Amino acid sequence: MVRCYIFFIAVIGILFSANGQDMVRGGELFSSDQQLYGRYEVRMKTAEGSGILSTFFTFENDSWMPESGNPWREIDIEVLGRYDDRFQTNIITGTAENRDMTEYYPRVDVNPHDSYNTYGIEWTPDYIAFFFNGEEVRRTELGDTLEQVEACRDIPQSYRFNMWTNDIEEWVGEFDPAILPRFQFINWIKYYSYDEQTGEFSLEWEDNFETFDSSRWNRATHIIENSTQFDPENVINKDGKLILALTDSDGNGLDNIVVPQDEADQGTPANGQNMVRGGELFSSDQQLYGRYEVRMKTAEGSGILSTFFTFENDGWMPESGNPWREIDIEVLGKYDDRFQTNIITGTAENRDRSEYYPRVDVNPHDSYNTYGIEWTPDYIAFFFNGEEVRRTELGEPLEQVEACRDIPQSYRFNMWTNDIEGWVGEFDPAIHQISVHKLD
Repeated sequence: MVRCYIFFIAVIGILFSANGQDMVRGGELFSSDQQLYGRYEVRMKTAEGSGILSTFFTFENDSWMPESGNPWREIDIEVLGRYDDRFQTNIITGTAENRDMTEYYPRVDVNPHDSYNTYGIEWTPDYIAFFFNGEEVRRTELGDTLEQVEACRDIPQSYRFNMWTNDIEEWVGEFDPAILPRFQFINWIKYYSYDEQTGEFSLEWEDNFETFDSSRWNRATHIIENSTQFDPENVINKDGKLILALTDSDGNGLDNIVVPQDEADQGTPANGQNMVRGGELFSSDQQLYGRYEVRMKTAEGSGILSTFFTFENDGWMPESGNPWREIDIEVLGKYDDRFQTNIITGTAENRDRSEYYPRVDVNPHDSYNTYGIEWTPDYIAFFFNGEEVRRTELGEPLEQVEACRDIPQSYRFNMWTNDIEGWVGEFDPAIHQISVHKLD
């Protein structure tokens, strides 16, 4: 008799939500691993509509189970469909029975549901910070009143996206199933590890969701807040985007999803500005291995890049069959104390990047400086004014040094702008009528 009663309650939970509506179907994507500290950047277009949430967050997997003995640890970006001028950030600590929450709603100058935007979380032993399109919008530092930063120390967390509805109307607004289906579109995610000794973040991997990486991701199947049944069929890869769908219990609307393109991926800048003109100088030949030294004065200003790099000429064309091979020095105008080094391998559809930002003791834009790349079969090294600032050796996790073996590359300079504000900063053409990248 007791078993029958429990089963009956379970069935009712699947069919009906707390407000008496039919249970809706949502989608959740969660990682196979858990990470300790780092920077997450995600570019996504969220869903508009009262009562629904589009999210990215980190979570200690067993927090929700009191019997596990694990404390509750969670760092949230939750974009509520009811608002057109803000989103929610939250840090949750404590236990499953007694949670401490610090919700804060940064105001933003765009409707977050109208287009793709870049959201970020930086989690370190000393602070937790949140970002929107490259701008820091919240920081909680060690010593906060609830001691949440300290509570999150030394406890790895998974990383997750989900889309769902909730019955707490004073929080998310009243939900009307008639607005379904609704979709959350994710263009990419990047993860940067954190070095506690140097305080630097280094890009470890990026997923652009051209395909579903089952070694990294899983699709959830549980019920959340007695309102949404997560269903694997509501997590979809289509047209180079990862889609989380919120539908009725039958999944209506999954067969005819129109995927909006991210303007940052197109020829028209995402910020709506007119296209700007830049310059690129590239070699007629390609070289295999060697040392390059270049002396140049780079341009200062948010949103712009002055570069020297090597590149396998046909790597950008999938139809060529050539792999992507690139070794970069990229001096971002937003920084006055560092520049970016990068090695890019893989293919046009699925690139592996290993970004690293060496700190320098001068503003690189104030004067001419000498930058260097050494490329050999056994290592790739970068230099600034004669000092080695990075070395990647044969046998590293991404096998990039080995990947660059025996494939000649051209050598190039260019100057350009980019709309990924979380990377290069916000670009304003009004203050960059003439920006010059000078070569000595």
